[in-house]
Amino acid sequence: MFGIVVVLGLAVPTAASAAGSATVTTPAANAPLSATTPIEVSVSGSSGMFGGNHRVQVRLGRLDQTAVPGTAVVDLACTGGNCGGDSTWGGVNFNPVTLSPFLNTTTCNGGYLLQTRVDEGSWTSHPIHVRLPAPAPTAVSASGDVTSAAIEWTPATGADLVGQVIQRRPEGGSWQQVAQLGTQAASWIDGDAPTGSVQYRVSTTRPDGLVNGTPASPCADTAPDLVTWSAPATTTVTAEPEPSASPTTPTRPRPTPSEDGGQPSTGDGGAEQPTDGATDGGSGTDGGTDGGTDGGSESPTDGGTGEPTDNPTTSGPVTRRAGDRVAPPSAADPAARPQVALPSLPRDESSEDDDTDEELFYGEGGPFSEELDFGGLGQPDEGPDDFGPETQVVRIPGALQSVLGTELEVKRIVEPLALGMLLLTVALHLRRWTRAGAID
Repeated sequence: MFGIVVVLGLAVPTAASAAGSATVTTPAANAPLSATTPIEVSVSGSSGMFGGNHRVQVRLGRLDQTAVPGTAVVDLACTGGNCGGDSTWGGVNFNPVTLSPFLNTTTCNGGYLLQTRVDEGSWTSHPIHVRLPAPAPTAVSASGDVTSAAIEWTPATGADLVGQVIQRRPEGGSWQQVAQLGTQAASWIDGDAPTGSVQYRVSTTRPDGLVNGTPASPCADTAPDLVTWSAPATTTVTAEPEPSASPTTPTRPRPTPSEDGGQPSTGDGGAEQPTDGATDGGSGTDGGTDGGTDGGSESPTDGGTGEPTDNPTTSGPVTRRAGDRVAPPSAADPAARPQVALPSLPRDESSEDDDTDEELFYGEGGPFSEELDFGGLGQPDEGPDDFGPETQVVRIPGALQSVLGTELEVKRIVEPLALGMLLLTVALHLRRWTRAGAID
């Protein structure tokens, strides 16, 4: 029995010492892997384990020589040669996207190790480089509007995607980057789009797994080196419409004599300035009819019969406007009362769109004068002995205007005053006579 144990103890080291060595021939060292690649291993050795065929295994390791957590050890199959000696082993494909057959997961770009061993000997490492392209966004669409465009898409997914980029190309132009977004963005609005036909495309960016030209650990690289573009989407952007011209406001006609209170029109040869009855050929004296009866025609200065252009007896308020400056009238001589012509106010032709008549202040646009202006703006006299009411308008250029509305009518003031004085005199005499009779 003891002899059998000794024989077995001597046989195991002999078999282990006879184990061959394995070298990975495919894929090449540090070759960038982006698609499924077969794994091939070359084994050299005179005899297999216990004198039979070799056992060749492979696993996925990290750059620190340890196995990737969760990965499995995979046995290879003999594909050529003396399977117990020099031989070729394989029959397994490596998928860099999912790390199959070692693991079924999504991975990052970077460096890995294919580790192999023969007859359960020591692990030897072979570096590989996983360099997957960035997946492209899908379902990209664009819709144009006035000077803007809206772009929508379905973003790609991945373990180490770092962003998205949008490019724009006008008709006849070249692609230009217009936006850089995060990995989850699914829409964007171009508020400065050129007019006409415009194309848009969206890309996903991903690191290539290299740092300083050497494969780094998976997910350690963060530079967006790999870019994959979507199919372009075309739309049309319209220009902003020109502003429409504002409608023209009809010009309001200038007031006629019947509209502005009977002011004389400048189209009848200028403002009428009748003089007193002694010089204008009319009947009556000053304070009379000035060449006609009340409401009659005013006689022009040439002595002829003028057509009436103003009816001073028209009822209702009369619009008073700024007139010419005249000297103060004499209190002793009623004939010195001036007759002031009131021409139509000038109209500002530069403002054709204004429908309202702008109020003008007295003295606006004229030289300053310390002399107060008085205008005889009352109604004309009714007869030689009757004095009509007179309104004195005191106007101070550039300041407040005050109107002294003194309706001075002699008959209405003198007659009641005289009657009152007469009654007072009679009353005093009666009292005196009554007291005298009482004394007697």
